[in-house]
Amino acid sequence: MTIALLVFNAMAILLLWVCCASTWLSPERFPKLALLGLLFPAFVLANLFCTIPWLFVRWRWAWIPLAGTLPCMSFLMDYFPISFGGEPPAGSLKVITWNAAGYGYQSANRDSALTVFRNYIENCDADIICFQEAQTRCIHTEDFYATMERKGYYCHEEMGKAVFSRLPIIAHENITYRSHALEGQSVVNGSIAYRILFQGDTLLLINNHLESNHLNPEEKDEYVRGLDEHNINELKSSGKTVLSKVSQRTAIRAQQADSLANYIQHHDHMPIIMCGDFNDTPISYVYQRINKLLDNAYRKSGNGMGISYNKKGFWVRIDHVFMSHHWKSFKTHIDTTHDISDHYPLVTWLHYEREN
Repeated sequence: MTIALLVFNAMAILLLWVCCASTWLSPERFPKLALLGLLFPAFVLANLFCTIPWLFVRWRWAWIPLAGTLPCMSFLMDYFPISFGGEPPAGSLKVITWNAAGYGYQSANRDSALTVFRNYIENCDADIICFQEAQTRCIHTEDFYATMERKGYYCHEEMGKAVFSRLPIIAHENITYRSHALEGQSVVNGSIAYRILFQGDTLLLINNHLESNHLNPEEKDEYVRGLDEHNINELKSSGKTVLSKVSQRTAIRAQQADSLANYIQHHDHMPIIMCGDFNDTPISYVYQRINKLLDNAYRKSGNGMGISYNKKGFWVRIDHVFMSHHWKSFKTHIDTTHDISDHYPLVTWLHYEREN
């Protein structure tokens, strides 16, 4: 019993370490290895659960799973942070990022979804709102934009990304990188950098939608149906398709993250806010690549897993807000009050700390 438990615990620790180490390796070279990040919570739980049998088998060895988890604590706090921050100070910016999924365009009751969406946005009292998948064909754009402008927002929409800012937008540019979708029909993938006037200076806001996994509704439904019906054969078939597409797109997102990292390094003298749908979890090359240069708002002031993608069977946080050292975040959370999109809004307050 002791040997079997020791072997199992050692394997759990090894897989956990390999999972964390995989975030340092570009998925361009190791696309399959990058999939281990999706299993991070399973490896953590498998390791920690070993503590219980150790207490009965050989209690002096109960430290093994805890020691095995300790080197991965930074990753664990990325995935499941615990925060005790207070209220945001006066003058903090309320920032929202939301993959709008065409403003509820694909909802069963599109008009009702659009009304809910507009009411939420018009009354959320945010200083900066970044949307992804905000295609103009999905909404009465002129009327909506006019309403937001009357409320004091500067508006810009391009390539399926939209920004509404109470602070003046003085310039913008596209950040160029390879995208599978841009080579075909869709233009929702991409990144746009905005220069925004703030306290007599200029802050850099970057709105992103990194490469989608391009899973069609049928593939998602088949996977969820397999989960619901505990159909192993269907899960194997659908899971293979899901993992194949995820690994392929992860490699593309790695290139995009490298391009974004280079852009950040060329503008690291500016206060930076970077947000959007990154299509990758905190245990990924993409997240960790950006996190080396910028802080993550949810890591600093969020609590729990913070699942931002709300479709059954895909329990992940793939929407993020990153910030330069100029900012301190407060009360970062996922707003689960509306599910008119397949993503929930991520909300945070950022206080300008200047050079502190």
